[in-house]
Amino acid sequence: MIEHDQLLVEAARVARMYYYQNLTTELIAQQLNVSRSKVSRLLSFAKQQGLVEIRVHDPQRHPQPLEAEIQRRYEVAAKVVSTPHAATPSERLEQVTRFAANYLNALVKDAHVLALSWGTTLSVMSQHLVALERSALAVVQLSGAGNLYHGSSLYAADIIRRFANNYGAKTHLLPVPAYFDTASTRRALWRERSLQPLFALHRRSDVALFSLEGVHRGRPRRIYTRGYLSAHDMNALGAAGVVGSFATVFYPIDGDHRRVALNDRSSGPDLDVFRAVPRRLCVLSGQGKVRSLHAALTGGLVSDLVTDDTTAEALVGLYDRHNRLSEDDFG
Repeated sequence: MIEHDQLLVEAARVARMYYYQNLTTELIAQQLNVSRSKVSRLLSFAKQQGLVEIRVHDPQRHPQPLEAEIQRRYEVAAKVVSTPHAATPSERLEQVTRFAANYLNALVKDAHVLALSWGTTLSVMSQHLVALERSALAVVQLSGAGNLYHGSSLYAADIIRRFANNYGAKTHLLPVPAYFDTASTRRALWRERSLQPLFALHRRSDVALFSLEGVHRGRPRRIYTRGYLSAHDMNALGAAGVVGSFATVFYPIDGDHRRVALNDRSSGPDLDVFRAVPRRLCVLSGQGKVRSLHAALTGGLVSDLVTDDTTAEALVGLYDRHNRLSEDDFG
């Protein structure tokens, strides 16, 4: 029985690499350090056992070790994508987003509302979408994107439309700045009748798709360095101990976004409301984002996670270090 269960685990792993990541049997054999004939036998076994139909069905009782570790620690559904040891960050991101595109298809149903953030990860993922018709699906943008120095509004709209077109869905854009100059401006605009249908879609979303940004010593990575924030804003983030952001909303290591003053000017969603979305799929690759991911998982922002094996290993290690520190505090 144990041998059969282990074969199921190995077969599912090979099937994911072959069908989701589009790797050849030769590349799979190299990564797993096995023969090509064994890869072929495992693929055949996967089909015989019903693990593979049109898409890959993982045996839920036998997840990969890293998936099991993440699920146990954070109580989320985790999918860990195997990548070559020498893979570059962009290669890992390609494989993770390719897998996530298939995974998303299993979550999105007819008449659902799909809420999307935007950024590099979702832009790459939008290039790997697998066409699927979903009747009466609505795709809505989670946060604004505009600033004075970068054409991010068009960039974000393009990403949202690619997802909508893939499913034959209606697009609902949020045409506002990423951050407002003052909190009072945001409050006034949020009362406008024209925006209420968008906020209603946010509240009744069935699936949310997003990635996270890392923040190190008050310095947000990538998109936040392109004219969104002033030096004063950066200093305030550092003073608040911010480690990450989701859809333009910042949070510290404990995940409590309410004590970050800059969020009063953000166009992003209320995270307390966001946590009520049934499926919240985070797609993330990169060890530089691990602290951000740990805080988001601890804060209950994520229900489903797709990441690569290197990032997963770093995440598990960070969780264990935090737990040891907590035990020492009370020891």
